[in-house]
Amino acid sequence: MFEKIIAYLKGKGWSYTENKERGLINFSLSGDNGIFQCIAQVEEERRRLGFYSYCIATCPSDAILKMAELLMRLNTTVFFGNFELNFETGVIVYKTSLYGEDIELTPAVLDNVIISNVYVMDNYTPILLRLIYSNLSPVEAFQLRSGAQPQLES
Repeated sequence: MFEKIIAYLKGKGWSYTENKERGLINFSLSGDNGIFQCIAQVEEERRRLGFYSYCIATCPSDAILKMAELLMRLNTTVFFGNFELNFETGVIVYKTSLYGEDIELTPAVLDNVIISNVYVMDNYTPILLRLIYSNLSPVEAFQLRSGAQPQLES
């Protein structure tokens, strides 16, 4: 798995660093809303691949609970992957993963894991930043996503 990911990155012409002993490959990808640090974590023996993109900002401690609520709301809108929040550091990541014996890591499969991941992080970054740097509630920030329908009050 590790070598297939390296070949994929080389094929894309992307720069990376690797730590084969730990099964980690680090690189960055640019989107419309920032340059995102990315980590591929490979567990060869378990046939698992985790891919993480990091938000360009960390959440301050006084907004952690609001961010946690927003991320849980955003997780309901994504089909593949999920947002995670480190409550101690405020680091926000989006994770996609694969596991299984019969998974063939083709370029198309890796595009689905990597490109779709960074697309989601890039797409939702403005909403995450608005929550961090304004007085919006998690519900108000959630309603800023593209195509969002206003929630009816009862």
